[in-house]
Formats: sequence, structure tokens, C-alpha cells
Amino acid sequence: MGRATRPAAQRARNRKPKPTFNRVALARLNDAQFAYIRWLQNVDSEALHDLRVALRRLRAMLRAYAPWLREPLSGKLRRKLKKLTHATNAARDAEVQIAWLDRQGSRIAARERVGVLWLQERLRRQAARADQEARTKVTRRFATLQARLRRALARDVFHRTSASFVTLTQQLYEDQVKALAAALAEIEAIDDGSAIHAARIAGKRVRYLLEPVAATLPGGKHAIRNLKRFQDDLGALNDCFVRARLLGHAMHRAKRRGLHRAADPRAGLKCLAQSVARDRQQRFGRVARLYLGKRTAPFIASLARLGRYNR
Repeated sequence: MGRATRPAAQRARNRKPKPTFNRVALARLNDAQFAYIRWLQNVDSEALHDLRVALRRLRAMLRAYAPWLREPLSGKLRRKLKKLTHATNAARDAEVQIAWLDRQGSRIAARERVGVLWLQERLRRQAARADQEARTKVTRRFATLQARLRRALARDVFHRTSASFVTLTQQLYEDQVKALAAALAEIEAIDDGSAIHAARIAGKRVRYLLEPVAATLPGGKHAIRNLKRFQDDLGALNDCFVRARLLGHAMHRAKRRGLHRAADPRAGLKCLAQSVARDRQQRFGRVARLYLGKRTAPFIASLARLGRYNR
């Protein structure tokens, strides 16, 4: 008898606990706290990025499940989380563009590198100011906000539903996939920057919603890989719009300042702008081949089928 029961007992010990809202939300909050400490202590260059991702994932959870959440997890608390994330926007944007510029120096002619150096110096000054401002704002708010979240998540947070977290997630997931399909339908041309950004955000919301329960659904991990690829493709394309705006603004500033010919960065800035335009063309072509027009339906169908499993 002992031999017969041992495998079942072993399976019970090895079985992962089913995901629940509280457990997943606390994991997101713990990720944010760990990244926050790394950022304050300057442990690594990815700390700010990781902090922002953890906060976005937590915000996405609270937003998606809002109709079923009790008062402590109210819209006011979500707005405070949003402000916390936005406080880091300028610092992270500068960080990303500096890293991009660092990769461009060896790719353009020596006579045009003055533009790269000029823009790098401007961005580093901006990054230093933005980072200090972000640290001040986030330090002032993070401890209080996370304490409120932990208190709220120490109790039963759901009301008006008897559905399990996985079942409820599947219902929400289908709605989010439909929203992604609608967002992709709005992209008609390479200049539709706002629509491309909206589709990117819609894809993130689908992925963030699916991640906690993906392991419980057939094909879930495969869908996560596809959504990650989608996010990377749309993110790279969106970066081209951000860089085009950055270079346009820099060109305007350089023209207004009337710099000496030897120190004029405009030739380098123009070269960078041309490179960004070519990159945008290539990346839009990839997005169109994989997700737009006739490709939207099969991409969405592969995601939508997942939402109907295990009902």
C-alpha cells in the first residue's frame, strides 16, 4: 500500500500551486521592490527598466480585474502607481537613447561623429537631471504605496464573482485579444505612429494577462513566445518614431544656436535621421509581413484559440 500511495504523494508535493490574484500581484510587487533597491544602490544598468516593467505588470493586473476588486485596490491606488511609473519616464528614455547613440558612433563617417558626440553630451546632462528627479519622487512615494498594496493583498480582494482566477483570466484574455485585433486594424501605413504605439500597448496587456496562467493552459508558453516576439517587433518600430522626434528636436536646437561650422552637429544628426528612416522602413516591413492585413487574422486566431481551452 505504501508503494502505491508514494507516487501520488510525490506528485502532490511536486505540483505547483494554482495561480491566484493575490499571489501573482504580490510577486509583481516583490519584483518592483527588488528592482527599486537595485536602482537606488546602482547595482546594475537594468534596474530602472526592471522596476518599470514590474510596476507596469502590476498596474495591468489592477486595471484588468478592476470590476471585481474590493475598495482598497481602487482607481485612486492605480493612479498613484501610474504616477510612480511616469516619474521614471524621462530617466529611462534618456538611458535608452544614450545606449542607442553609443552603438552609432562607429557606424558613421568620422566627420559626422561630432553630431553624435554633441547629442550624447546633451542627453547625458538630461539623463543626470531626470535620474535625480526620478529618485526623489519615487523614494518619496514607493514605501507608502507598497505598504498600502501589501495590506490590501493580505485579504480577499475579489467581490461579485465565484469564478477562479484562471477562469476569470481566460474571460478577460478573450476581450484583450479582441482589443489587440482592433488596434492592429487601425495601422494602415508606416506613418501611423499613434496606432502602432496603441497596438504595442494592447499586445503588452495581452501578454501580462496571460503570463501568470500560461503554464496551466495548453499552448500557453508558445503563445507567450509569440507575444514576446510581437512586443519586440512593435517596440523596435516604435523606437524609430521616438528617435525621429529626438533628432528633429535636436536639429532644431542646433540650428537656433548657430554653432561654429567646425562644431556644427547637423551633418551628423542628418546622417542619424537617415539611418533611423531606413530602419523604420525595414521594421515596418517586418511588422506588416507578420501581423498586418491578411496576417492579422491567423495571428489573432492563434491567440484566441488559447482563451477557449479548459473551459
